[in-house]
Amino acid sequence: MTTAILYTSSQGTTEKVAHLLAKKLAPLQPLVLDLRTNPSPDLTQFDLILIGGSIHIGQMNRRVRHLCHDHLQELLQKKIGLFMCCLERSLAKEQFERAFPAELIAHSQATACVGGELIPRRMSLWQKLLLKVRGEKLVFRSELDHAAINGFAESMLQANTQQQTLHPLKQGI
Repeated sequence: MTTAILYTSSQGTTEKVAHLLAKKLAPLQPLVLDLRTNPSPDLTQFDLILIGGSIHIGQMNRRVRHLCHDHLQELLQKKIGLFMCCLERSLAKEQFERAFPAELIAHSQATACVGGELIPRRMSLWQKLLLKVRGEKLVFRSELDHAAINGFAESMLQANTQQQTLHPLKQGI
């Protein structure tokens, strides 16, 4: 079974998480692909796919959204894990549901909100301005949830060992 971790990272946190997951999934030898440099990966070569991105101003990165929407039917035939980097933990459930198609969330073997980081030196002027308007301080802060990352990785390792059983409607029967 071949495994891919597909992600987009604007400030580096999702990339960091993707590589942490790759280490934890080392027995599967996952291929880690940045959707910025590989915007149209060939999904047919993978059986297990993890997809992740970060929330900025309430929105998932457009490359991740487009991948999920443009390849939804193909993704529904795979074992899927979805993860999201998000500092606003109180809004995580709502943002997760907006970030990924409902069918893909329902189909996924595991989902996780893994926290996030605020890295002012990597932020655009626009992002800094929005934070100042909201009254937030522009200081580095890391709130990565390593327990969530570990749990997500463990769930994906377990999903890999299980046979995928699709609901008859998802098989087109």
